Amino acid sequence: MQIDGISTAEYFGLSGWKEAGVLFFQNSRVTGGGSDSYVVGTYELTDNACKITLEVTLLKSPETVFTVEGNKLPIVIEGERAGDTFSGSAHRLDKAAFDLPIKLTKQADLE
Repeated sequence: MQIDGISTAEYFGLSGWKEAGVLFFQNSRVTGGGSDSYVVGTYELTDNACKITLEVTLLKSPETVFTVEGNKLPIVIEGERAGDTFSGSAHRLDKAAFDLPIKLTKQADLE
């Protein structure tokens, strides 16, 4: 299964699906961001399952369903990939909280 490429990220919040930014997957590394944050991390693939470990750095006060102290959020996303879509859930590594539904859609290859 090939995950390397450029994907858009969305999460399901109180008002439905909301855009979260763009992620670049290449050789087990992830980078990306949006207008209010950037991310760096890694990913692991096993068949159609994927685990993405990210550190989100907030650039301004976020509109987020996670309680934020400081500007760093350690996040793990786990789920499955079907074609060009990844569906899963995210949770913080530093606090016991709830899972947030996440959807990634591959937009292009990196070439």
